[in-house]
Amino acid sequence: MYEQLENTLYWIQNQKNTPKLNIQTIDMKLLLDDVILLFKEIILTKNLRMDLDHKSFQRISIVSDWSLLTIILRNIIYNAIKFADKGGTVTIFVAPGESGIDLEVLNTGTIMKMETIESILNGKGKIKNSIKSKQNGFGIGLKLSLSLANLIHCNIIIKPETSVTRVIVKIPINF
Repeated sequence: MYEQLENTLYWIQNQKNTPKLNIQTIDMKLLLDDVILLFKEIILTKNLRMDLDHKSFQRISIVSDWSLLTIILRNIIYNAIKFADKGGTVTIFVAPGESGIDLEVLNTGTIMKMETIESILNGKGKIKNSIKSKQNGFGIGLKLSLSLANLIHCNIIIKPETSVTRVIVKIPINF
C-alpha cells in the first residue's frame, strides 16, 4: 500500500516538471540489497524463495540517478513478489548487456499476458486479478517505471513466458 501511495505522489509531482537528475556512482549489489530488504516481510509471509545471483553483480558499479533507479527496481521487484505464488520463486540476476548491464527479474506465479502489458502501456487497462494470484493493480508502478527509465536511458522489456514473467531492465554503465 505504501509503495502505491509513494508511486502516485512521485508521479503527480513530476507531471509538471522533469525531475532534476542526481547522477552518481551506484553499487548494484548494495542497491538491490536495500530494495529487497524493503520487502522482507511480504517475502516471509508468502514463503517465497529469493534467488539472487550476487556473484554476477558483486562488483558492478554504474553511473545513474540513484533515486530513479531505486524506484524502477523497487516497482519491478515488488510486482514480481506480488504476483508470485505462495511458496514460489523470484529470481534476480545480472548479465553483461550490449551497452551496460541487463538486470533480469523472473517470478513464478501469475504470468502477464501480452494483451495486458499492451493495455497498461496504452493507458487503457489494469492488471486483473486471477483466481490463482488474488492480486490486482492498475499498472501505475509499471507505467511510472517505464517513464523514469526513459529519463535515465534505461530500457524495460517485459517477456511473458510459459512458466515465468521475465522483466529485463537494460541499464547503461555510464550515464
